[in-house]
Amino acid sequence: MVGRMSIPAQRMRAEREARGWSQREAVRKLRLLSKTQLPSDETLVRSWKKWEAGNHLPNYFYRPLIADLFDVDPAELFPDLPVRSTAYTLPNATRMEVIGWGDGIVAPNRRRSGRIMGVPAGPGAVEALRGMLAANIEADMQMGPAFPLPAIRSQLPLIEHLCHQARGSDRLAALRLGVQFAEFCGWLYQDYGECGTAKACTNLALDLAAEIDDRRVLSYLLMRKSNVATDCGEAGPALGLANAALARSQHLTPRLQAVALRQKAAAHALLGEYDGFVRAREAARIAAAAGMRQDEGDLAPYCTPSYVEMEAGASLVGLGRPAEAIPIFEESRSSWPAGNLRDRLLCLARLATAYAHAGDTEAACVTASEALAATRDITSARVAAELGRLRQHLAQRPGRHAVADLRARLAAAIGPAANAVPVHLEGAP
Repeated sequence: MVGRMSIPAQRMRAEREARGWSQREAVRKLRLLSKTQLPSDETLVRSWKKWEAGNHLPNYFYRPLIADLFDVDPAELFPDLPVRSTAYTLPNATRMEVIGWGDGIVAPNRRRSGRIMGVPAGPGAVEALRGMLAANIEADMQMGPAFPLPAIRSQLPLIEHLCHQARGSDRLAALRLGVQFAEFCGWLYQDYGECGTAKACTNLALDLAAEIDDRRVLSYLLMRKSNVATDCGEAGPALGLANAALARSQHLTPRLQAVALRQKAAAHALLGEYDGFVRAREAARIAAAAGMRQDEGDLAPYCTPSYVEMEAGASLVGLGRPAEAIPIFEESRSSWPAGNLRDRLLCLARLATAYAHAGDTEAACVTASEALAATRDITSARVAAELGRLRQHLAQRPGRHAVADLRARLAAAIGPAANAVPVHLEGAP
């Protein structure tokens, strides 16, 4: 990465120094140029230092913004790196490009501004896009949503094109791929804090899934709609959608039952219904344990017993039972897969919050410090919101130097707003 970043890093520094700007001045001018909310100056200065040192790559949001700041061609500043459009090479040297995409997520039958040229509606395109999806799922687990979201979003018009043009078995494969792309795009927007767009993407996935008529796929998407509703604070719809996901549950795999039951438990907790939460949680644990023995593939391979328990721990804190949540998070902390950095940070943030609510301020500070040390450039509204809640709770315990220091570090890490409203991506609806 350092070698690949050498040209952008050197050029960024040269352009800044030619104008006589310090790094802090460049950051302030970048803020004035941007039409959306950016992180705090301290956070941006740290990022700028990494960019100029060649240690990190500016993501899709910052590349065109930095180019505009210096009034240079983005392709000059970031050679061989995608900025506003994406291009991929398909098998047999067939090339596809998406041009002019930028009017947001809309219903499948709405005409979009943009052109799709030379894209065959066959298995080659589907396989190429499937590989791209897998790579971006991995990127999301390591870096959060900001990096993969522009790439995934930009392919939705192409997905629509494939679904409209394909016939026979190719059409079914294109529809299934379209469902996965739209659902994943909804997840990325959800983790970025854009609940409205997350709902629109998930609805798009449901529209595509209607033609497939697969009960398992429909159940999973209803569960995802319920999950978005909980993040939006819509407890009633969240419970109704979770129940809809569990309809005819005899046709679902154990893991699909478990992930829907886990979501039902979260909805009950959001409603303050402890008994309903306990029943759904226990049923989810049993189903998740059975899922460890299932042979069939499904859309919820991540729904393990430990996943169900970590989500239950978050609900227990919300229900005012942080002491019950602490051992759950500690167990998850010790066993969470190393390949999923973002969710490990979420676990640490939740554990710190649980300690704080249980009255163990020292353990909360130690755990939060561990999370902050690993946060780096992770972009996740869920992680930021959890750290924001922790910071707000610690405000009730003034007078201790360690607490004051941690609150200052939390503020610098998540920006000026306690709940860290995330940056809007260029062209996002």
